[in-house]
Amino acid sequence: MNPSRGFVKWLTADLYLKLSALFTGIIIFQWISCLGDYWWEETFAVVNGLLLTTFLFVAFLPSKIMSGLLQLLAILVLNIVFTDFQWVSFIGDKRKAADWADWAGSQFDQLSPILWISLAVWVIFRLILVFRMKRIGIIVMVGLALLSLTIMDSLFTPIYLWDEIAWIVFTGLAWLVASHFSGFKQSHPDSWRHLLDYPLSLFLPVLLIFAIFMGAGLFVPTIKPILTDPYTAWKESRGEAVPSFVGDKGVSSSAPKNTGDSRSGYSRNDDELGGGFKFDYSPVMTVTTTKRSYWRGETKAFYNGSGWEEARGERQEEVVGSIAKDEQLQPIGQPDSVQTDKVEQTFTMLRDDKYPVLFG
Repeated sequence: MNPSRGFVKWLTADLYLKLSALFTGIIIFQWISCLGDYWWEETFAVVNGLLLTTFLFVAFLPSKIMSGLLQLLAILVLNIVFTDFQWVSFIGDKRKAADWADWAGSQFDQLSPILWISLAVWVIFRLILVFRMKRIGIIVMVGLALLSLTIMDSLFTPIYLWDEIAWIVFTGLAWLVASHFSGFKQSHPDSWRHLLDYPLSLFLPVLLIFAIFMGAGLFVPTIKPILTDPYTAWKESRGEAVPSFVGDKGVSSSAPKNTGDSRSGYSRNDDELGGGFKFDYSPVMTVTTTKRSYWRGETKAFYNGSGWEEARGERQEEVVGSIAKDEQLQPIGQPDSVQTDKVEQTFTMLRDDKYPVLFG
């Protein structure tokens, strides 16, 4: 057999599964790109590597069991490579299951939370592939992805997801076309072989429809919406301004231009410093205390050249999820011999803002 012809035959074997894995990876990749302000660089490195390796194993490894095991192994290797993982030697009684559980916990705690995020993404990847055989499943999956992105685009303004939404729409259309051809091949194999003798007549109409559809989205003139979306109506009812990003691919058409000024006050975004400055004296909270103090919400130890961000050691610190009434926080890393002073404080928050940190 001709080697090139054998390679083409191997490459096109179960082609719809390969395309489905590729489309799934593209959709998830475009969706997670909106999490740039919430994920660390290490998280993106692990998840992007996971998407690539999962696609390769699904598409080119016939054995499903072997493919699944290698995918899980790849997740573990990626987490170890892209995090500050250090092997912890076993200490304890080898005959006690509790000691083995503590040892395993100390290993996996170093990979948290990136390991659990990557596992969740892998599960979603596998679940999406389950729906590839049903056209309605593809439509529902793509629709949910688009719906979630449009909600995030509205709630987390200013965040521009035009490119991501366009990519998902294009991928969804391509997936539906591939699903149609796959079903036609199975139902009418003789007609399919006849169509392959005239590939231009088969694929040219598809390419033409894609070009018209995507071109219409890119070049049609901008028009204002006839109806106000619920989020904008709710914000305006509260007397709050909502920037409008109608058309122009993300250029604001009604929001005031950014003059580069910033206001004083607490903010979690210190990634880029500089620009003008305006003082904001509006009160946030009042505190009754037995000792005069300053309060802070968090600290950042790494300067990246333009702003501050958390160092790797800070990212691995244990996070306090919530504080119950009358709960006492235990000091970490302080010996009992350290002299302490008791300070009683009563906080009264004056705003409805939800702060993701505890001021102390």
